[in-house]
Amino acid sequence: MAELRNILIVTRDEDFRRTCTQHLVGHDCAAKVLQKSNEAILSVLEDEIDVLIFDADSEELTSVTTTVKIIEKCRPRIPIVVASSDHSIVSGSKILKEGIFYYLIKPLEAAELGEVVERALVKRAYLQKGR
Repeated sequence: MAELRNILIVTRDEDFRRTCTQHLVGHDCAAKVLQKSNEAILSVLEDEIDVLIFDADSEELTSVTTTVKIIEKCRPRIPIVVASSDHSIVSGSKILKEGIFYYLIKPLEAAELGEVVERALVKRAYLQKGR
């Protein structure tokens, strides 16, 4: 049996939570869902998180970028996927500058989400080998 990979999902949006968990749980992934960015910071410090999926619509953009910066500093090997319904180039470029792994545009497509998480897990495994 394959080892479960731990996916942290940060969102206040029930539809987003449901979409993520339905497509990840049961595919060698266990999902932990939190609602606030400060909870995410604590979780990445305390738990073995393999991929973080952050719903940028749940927080102000400055809060999202600050959270991403903090997590990147304390756990740089965790790939961070940010999802947003904001299609503007300005918002997307601000988040991409923080070094995230992938920027998803909502509404999520199940196939894209699965592919992105799979690639993030491959990156995580590669980075773990290089410790």
